[in-house]
Amino acid sequence: GSTPAASGGVGAGAWVDQSDVTLRSELSTGDASLVGYLPFGLNAVHRTLRSKVGESVSVADFGAVGDGVTNDSTAIQAAINYAATLGAGSVYFPYSANGYYIATTLIVKNNVKLYSDHYTSAYILVKTDMEAITSDSSTTSTQLWNFEMSDMAVWNTFTGARTKYDIHLYTPN
Repeated sequence: GSTPAASGGVGAGAWVDQSDVTLRSELSTGDASLVGYLPFGLNAVHRTLRSKVGESVSVADFGAVGDGVTNDSTAIQAAINYAATLGAGSVYFPYSANGYYIATTLIVKNNVKLYSDHYTSAYILVKTDMEAITSDSSTTSTQLWNFEMSDMAVWNTFTGARTKYDIHLYTPN
């Protein structure tokens, strides 16, 4: 196997001692740009762990709790907004027995997918008469395209007279 002695010793361009303060600092920054990733499979391409992890974001990465009590609106919207900056991003909702409670409407973006492992494992919880998910209605000349919601549900526990749709996607005039 590879050892410091067999590969040129310890130093620049060679092995780095595990107690090296600079290396430990760089690895602890959390951006995973120094960690390699090689998927299984024929002709798989080596890349950084950072690029792999960046393919999909989790609402938990942005602070969503999913306890059915905490307002997760801001965290979920931040995840959606970030995924939109990727050009084609996916937003993952980890298992939640109690749902991801939102108190404000989520505005979905082009080329964004919201998904979980199964529609019973994560859902958006609404407790008032409001639109849970909508497209950006600030401009009627822009239409929403390539939005997907997979294995997700909206559960509205509001018991009064309903005047809003759970999901309302606008179309241009």
